[in-house]
Amino acid sequence: MPRHPAHPSAPYGARPAGTIAIDAGAARAVTQQQRSLLPAGITDVTGEFEAGDTISIAHDGKEIARGLVAYGAADLRAIKGIQGAAIAAKLGVKSAEA
Repeated sequence: MPRHPAHPSAPYGARPAGTIAIDAGAARAVTQQQRSLLPAGITDVTGEFEAGDTISIAHDGKEIARGLVAYGAADLRAIKGIQGAAIAAKLGVKSAEA
């Protein structure tokens, strides 16, 4: 099962360790459809954080959500904007289907 970089479920009281900027399509998915964020929608990663940390999710310079991140900042910088199977290849992880 693929991991999603961030799930918008963290409480707003939690202090974010970093920020993920997202495009308009990802902003709609997060705010209107309550969906998890996929790497393809990430446009920028700010700060240093680890998997499991709370992060801010921003669009057009404004925070629109907070979430618990499944990847650390370095990995997210490597996979931002990437779709599907290319994520595992970029991170050097073998697919379960191989």
